[in-house]
Amino acid sequence: MKQLRKKNFIDSRLQGRLIGLLVALEIAILVAAMFYLNYRFASIIEHDLYAIHRISQADMLSFFAEQIGSVVFEMIMLNAMMLFIAHYVWSRQINAVIQVFHNDLNHIHTMQFIEFSHINKPVHELLTLLNLWYSNERERIIALKKEIELFNIQDHYQANDLQKLRDQINRCILLLDTQRAR
Repeated sequence: MKQLRKKNFIDSRLQGRLIGLLVALEIAILVAAMFYLNYRFASIIEHDLYAIHRISQADMLSFFAEQIGSVVFEMIMLNAMMLFIAHYVWSRQINAVIQVFHNDLNHIHTMQFIEFSHINKPVHELLTLLNLWYSNERERIIALKKEIELFNIQDHYQANDLQKLRDQINRCILLLDTQRAR
């Protein structure tokens, strides 16, 4: 029970908009369906009610059932279309984030710690955390490379050179240990 998911949304801004839009469209569809049914029922009743010189031969229940069936079918089709559109928008957003994440991980895998351009990248918490880790790691690698470049290994060392070499190695070890601590 301790490891229950705390966040219910992956992208709350986009998901909130999609949910709000779907609920608003559903309400609009229901209101339009009710007005349409009211109009159609009233016209069917008026057509049959004010026929003075003939007796109604029509089965009113079948007319009403036909109209309700037609409206329900159209509502189902509109709902399915809205869900397909929402699925398309949602999958496009997720694929954009995953593509950027995948590209960044490929750079990290090949140890290419270059400066990333954040232009035209989607804004997402996962990418923000990756970029923060990446920039910290990049700074650490640069500092480690600078320390390694300072090594001056020769065949014979003087006492103060050995101490200098030990200090440089200790700084490199410290830089590597900060990674393990994270």
